[in-house]
Amino acid sequence: MTVMILALLIQAQTPTIDERIAKFVQGDAAAREALIKLGAAAIRPLQGARDKAPDKIDELVFELKKAAAYPKETKAPASLEAKCSLEIKNSDVRGALAYLQETCGVPLVCDRIEPADLKSKEVSVVSTDAPVCSALDLMCRQTGLDYGFFHNVVVIAKPERLWPGGKSTPVFGPPGAERQHRSSEEEKVMGQLRSMKVSLDFQNQSVKDSTDYMREFSGVGIEIEGGGDKRMPVFRLRDICLFDAICLQTQSCDLDFMLKDQNVVINTRDAIAKKVAGKK
Repeated sequence: MTVMILALLIQAQTPTIDERIAKFVQGDAAAREALIKLGAAAIRPLQGARDKAPDKIDELVFELKKAAAYPKETKAPASLEAKCSLEIKNSDVRGALAYLQETCGVPLVCDRIEPADLKSKEVSVVSTDAPVCSALDLMCRQTGLDYGFFHNVVVIAKPERLWPGGKSTPVFGPPGAERQHRSSEEEKVMGQLRSMKVSLDFQNQSVKDSTDYMREFSGVGIEIEGGGDKRMPVFRLRDICLFDAICLQTQSCDLDFMLKDQNVVINTRDAIAKKVAGKK
């Protein structure tokens, strides 16, 4: 009974994330460190409190996004820290993002997005010699989208598909192939996937069609056990490694992949998770 009372007292004394954000806004260094320790889980609550201290919160959120990047050594954040001049007026979302990618050289992939997902179907941004991240942040606030650094590109998606919070489970990050125990034969396949470069221009193609292209291009065996009829979003990327390409292809369609002997196996996230658990 005493132990339970102590546990309740400790829990009652632990600040909530909202309390930590309030203290951080007031300049509390300990609260800032606590939010950094929370990692990606602090991103959405911080964004919800942005109006309390926009500059401070934007700076911390960007730091948290860089810390949550996969892989850790990605250069994608640097593409948003560079300065660029933009003039986008009443553009549709995909057109604006394509313009940002072309004008500022940002390696960018837009997740599956339906018109009903957007707060606004048009965006407007005018900036002169300003960090690209400030323009992208503004686009995201206008549309209700967000971005993260995954698979060496900037991924644009609904916040719940990027960051933990509520009942949502993020879909971008380490694939089954990274989480599984790999044999020496599978390590060789992983090495091929990481070393081979590919340029993509997929426009609403099915997973099967895009996989056929990557199989023919690379010579790597790729099997689809489920989800081959799903449609991918538009991908236009140059010189991306095949491993990252397959990660983006599968995760944008709520699929996953693992390695089996000399082949890549694509299936639903649940199916791959069960197989990965069996290969530990």
